[in-house]
Amino acid sequence: IPKLKLSFDYAYSNYDANYSDTLEIIVYDICNSLKGEQQLFHKGGDDLRTIPAAATSKWHPTASSDWKHEEIEIWGFSGGNIKVDFNNINGYGNSLYLDNIQLESSPVVGILASQPLICQGDSVVFSTDYIDAGVAYSWDFDDGGSADTTQGPHTIFYTTPGQKNVQLEVSGAAGAKNYTMLIQVDPLPVANFSFQSTGQTREFMSTSTDASDYFWDFGDGMTITLMNPVYTFPDTGSYTVCLTVTNECGADTICQDVDILTGLSDLDAIFPGIQLAPNPATDYISLSNLGKIPYDLEVTTLDMTGRVVLASAHIDLQVGAHQVLNVSDLPSGIYWLKMMSRKQVAYAKIVIE
Repeated sequence: IPKLKLSFDYAYSNYDANYSDTLEIIVYDICNSLKGEQQLFHKGGDDLRTIPAAATSKWHPTASSDWKHEEIEIWGFSGGNIKVDFNNINGYGNSLYLDNIQLESSPVVGILASQPLICQGDSVVFSTDYIDAGVAYSWDFDDGGSADTTQGPHTIFYTTPGQKNVQLEVSGAAGAKNYTMLIQVDPLPVANFSFQSTGQTREFMSTSTDASDYFWDFGDGMTITLMNPVYTFPDTGSYTVCLTVTNECGADTICQDVDILTGLSDLDAIFPGIQLAPNPATDYISLSNLGKIPYDLEVTTLDMTGRVVLASAHIDLQVGAHQVLNVSDLPSGIYWLKMMSRKQVAYAKIVIE
């Protein structure tokens, strides 16, 4: 038996602060002195007293409230013959009463966990209540590779969500015992969204995962908490729209640029001297700077709804220089070139044949 439980009731009153007794309980193996004694309980004076105040006359318990119950687990004596001694260390106190003394085997849970339900990225502290010097431990924490052969405790971080099957094998001379425990790891939310365009109106659709709450910021001071809002932007231009999703484990945010392209200013009004050729084009478009100042540009290609079809490219366009933009992967159609420099934005319509 790897674990025993000693339980008993006791009632006591000291005489006063100067005269009191002490109860000491020790356990030892009567056949193996090398294991030594283990002190299980040691209380005296006010700590041992079970009634509100000391009794200066002979006292005995008269009510159930005069008693206290104690339970103590005993480890390390598997396979032995043990003896438990109750010692009253006399300090000229009052009477000490003991009752309902029981020594029995205690069920072993096997795996103890600090918490069985956690969020992704959090940790669980594992330990075992199977403690014996003559056994070996083998842990599998179902976290993608961690294992251990010591008793513990072990602090394990879970970075992926789902149900984790933690296993412990305890082996010794009497054979092996196997214990399992399920740990639930709830996921963090992941934000994502798409949108459809009609004029200056955008129909936003959250494609987030494991989200319970939604917060949209449309980049013009307006916010909303719907899952899939429809929003009409008041003016043309480029807006940074952000979606923040939350659940009981945390939050995540994603932002996308949304371009409202109707009625835009002429390219030459924003970046004088920049010319595009050829237009229509098939494979390449040349950006030329025929103006008087250089431009450090971020150039993005959008479809007519404002969706990015070619990722941003950095172009350093000095005076008199030419840079080539590869558009060979675009299907035939009409597109916008979005050019940004120092918070200025201009759009140019291009045709791909």
